[in-house]
Amino acid sequence: MILKARHVEVQILSDSHGEIYHLWERDCSVQRRNQKVVERAPAPYLSQEQREELCELGRRICAHVNYECAGTVEFLMDMADGKFYFIEVNPRVQVQHTVTEAVTGLCQVVGTCADQDRRRHHACISSA
Repeated sequence: MILKARHVEVQILSDSHGEIYHLWERDCSVQRRNQKVVERAPAPYLSQEQREELCELGRRICAHVNYECAGTVEFLMDMADGKFYFIEVNPRVQVQHTVTEAVTGLCQVVGTCADQDRRRHHACISSA
């Protein structure tokens, strides 16, 4: 049983060429009636090592199913042992995408359309 948990999610952008990028993570632990009330990015309780592990987990899950487009991979983190447990993938740009955009400077809506011009997509992601 997880007694002290955090809800943390990873933003993903991927294309039909197999390129998958993570846009780091957001903390979504403050909720009321299962609705997210406060989102923070980056998650203040993660070490750099944990952040990299979490983002790589999100990227690998999407790679495993050949995911294309923008999405959110959600996890529960056990604060006692630092392990991450997969919850779900939301296959869309979520309303909270503006939190990630404020931190990364990347527009996820534009990123989902950039697959038609792969060079523009790479330039957008590489400049982050």
